[in-house]
Amino acid sequence: MDDALPWLDALTDPATYPHPVAAVQVVHTHLSVVALTGEYAYKLKKPVDYGFVDFTTLEKRRRACAAEVRLNQRAAAALYLDVVPLVQTTAGWRIGAAGEAVEWAVKMRQFDPELQLDRVAARAGGLAEAVLDPLADNVAALHAKAAAASEAMARSYPARLAGAIDGNFATLPGSPATGALRAAFDRHLAAQGPLLDRRAAAGWVRECHGDLHLANICLWEGRPLPFDCIEFNDDFRTIDTLADLAFLFMDLTERGLIPAAWRVLNRYLEVTGDYAGLPAFPLFVAYRAHVRAKIAHLTASAPGVPDGERAGLKRRRDRYLALAAETLAPHPGALTLTVGLPGSGKSTVALARACTEGGVRIRSDVERKRLHAADPALDLYGDPLGALTYQTLLRHARAVVAAGYTAILDATYLRQAYRAPVATLAAELGVPLRILHCDAPLALLQSRVRARAAAHTDVSDADEAVLLMLASTREDFTAAELPLVERVE
Repeated sequence: MDDALPWLDALTDPATYPHPVAAVQVVHTHLSVVALTGEYAYKLKKPVDYGFVDFTTLEKRRRACAAEVRLNQRAAAALYLDVVPLVQTTAGWRIGAAGEAVEWAVKMRQFDPELQLDRVAARAGGLAEAVLDPLADNVAALHAKAAAASEAMARSYPARLAGAIDGNFATLPGSPATGALRAAFDRHLAAQGPLLDRRAAAGWVRECHGDLHLANICLWEGRPLPFDCIEFNDDFRTIDTLADLAFLFMDLTERGLIPAAWRVLNRYLEVTGDYAGLPAFPLFVAYRAHVRAKIAHLTASAPGVPDGERAGLKRRRDRYLALAAETLAPHPGALTLTVGLPGSGKSTVALARACTEGGVRIRSDVERKRLHAADPALDLYGDPLGALTYQTLLRHARAVVAAGYTAILDATYLRQAYRAPVATLAAELGVPLRILHCDAPLALLQSRVRARAAAHTDVSDADEAVLLMLASTREDFTAAELPLVERVE
């Protein structure tokens, strides 16, 4: 390989770079050579062809560098700066010099690898909400600006997913457990096929990140930035947006950061409103675990791997396979609704339960504003928009339960007429219903609402007037509801 990289030794020479360099560290991956110069990093493609990636000509490498910068600037523009030439001058190899390019490099700002989120999480034993929420926001923003797939590429996504699953099984060793997993994947592919087709037709298959796990996210100036998205293979990155998010969810789950995984999912759904795709989410999560199992197996099977390392890789493979099986196992789901006045802590309680119990909070304040944005003529707190909001919560709840998750409906639900349809839905779906009654003295609620309004940090616009109006309309629980009520003070 070194013969194909005549410039390799020059990367360690500070004179190669157009800025002061004290020392250079050169790192090899299977696809690239990365020169770390202190302030900047330069990433050069190796002239390799692995089937799924072809960098065998200078033009292909130039296009790959340009694609890497273009794609990663969507979420990490602070890191990805430019594509620069490597030129052989009379003085030696020079990056950014005038003349004919002999090679191309992606120029990036160098960051501390200790700020990659896998390392941050390992040191701290988790990730703070101040990291998780902006991370979910950044992924949602990336998906919002991502180019939609061509009609042909979108239409091919379900078949591409099924083919990739087949490829995983062809690589992994057979066993009764993998046979059962194969059957579980087949059931989910058949059940979710129509949904996958609808999502493809509706534009949810987009040019995504494609490799969204914690090691590919770093903190830059305190902000979590996804980087190193897949630029070299259209199939790998042109996928359903929820399938892209599923890698991050799976990675957090496998690391034991389960509340963090659910917080990211909840925040992402709140921003995007993409609850309708949730029935396919377990399939996407299991697929990502399945891919990781395959990679661990291939690494363990490579010649020269020490016995101790090989045993660890096999254990990792088996953990990923177990996670895929558990994700695809039938889960009945459940319904929970909150009851309480503004300021009673419903949203806080609902999100905490969602993160600790594995559920999805569906927040009326968010959905109300989403509906109001679509039809501003509606009174934000009038009965017509209120009724439409509660209908929307029910529709989203049906999708959440279909995924096998608990749907937590976060609204006041002060009137029995709004609560009754939730009970009807629970009976129709055959899942348990729970009512979280959040309450506090009226004076305390007024104080909280005033403080919230002054802080401008909450999506709810309910002021004291709305609080008092709603307090006058609340209705007692019925005899049938009382056994379902859990009081939260």
